[in-house]
Order: sequence, then structure tokens, then C-alpha cells
Amino acid sequence: MSDPLKQIKQKLQDEIIALEHELNVELPKEIAVARAHGDLSENAEYKFAKERQGFVNARIGQLNADERATADLLVAHELALRDFGRLELEGKGDDSLAAIMALPHLQ
Repeated sequence: MSDPLKQIKQKLQDEIIALEHELNVELPKEIAVARAHGDLSENAEYKFAKERQGFVNARIGQLNADERATADLLVAHELALRDFGRLELEGKGDDSLAAIMALPHLQ
């Protein structure tokens, strides 16, 4: 498998694990503490925790989609290597998903 794609997949998995911990452990504690303060309509801590919970949920969904896309790229890369030999990876750095493009003579 391709090392850059493995690294991207690992970074995605690490971020998913960290966000799931925040979502399932830290944020419920923050929400419980904020609820204990009383009136939720004027409670900034509660509003922040609920907004953060929504953001974390959305980010986990996005990362899971990116992880699936990366897994698809890994499979495509392996198949292409088997069938064609060599591929170039084209991307915008460590934080972006790499896209696989066949070399010009393969197109």
C-alpha cells in the first residue's frame, strides 16, 4: 500500500478516536455541569457545549466519509499497481486526501 495514503488514513482514524472520546466522555460531563447551574436559557456554558456537540458530530461524519474515500483510494491504488505498475499521487499536503491519477501514458 501507499505510505502517504496510509498516513492520511491513520490521521483520520486518530482524529475520529479523539473526537468520539470528546463526544462520549467530555461533552456529556460539561453539559451535566452546565445543567446543574440552573436556567438553561441563559446558560452560556450549556449553549457552548451543545454547539460543540453538534460540531463534533458533524466532523465525525465528515471524517468517516473521508476515511471511506481514502480506503477506496488505497484499493484503487493497489489494483492499479498490480495492473499498471506505477501511479503518481497528487495532493495538497498532509491534510488533504490524495487523489490517484494514472501517469499520462496510462490514460
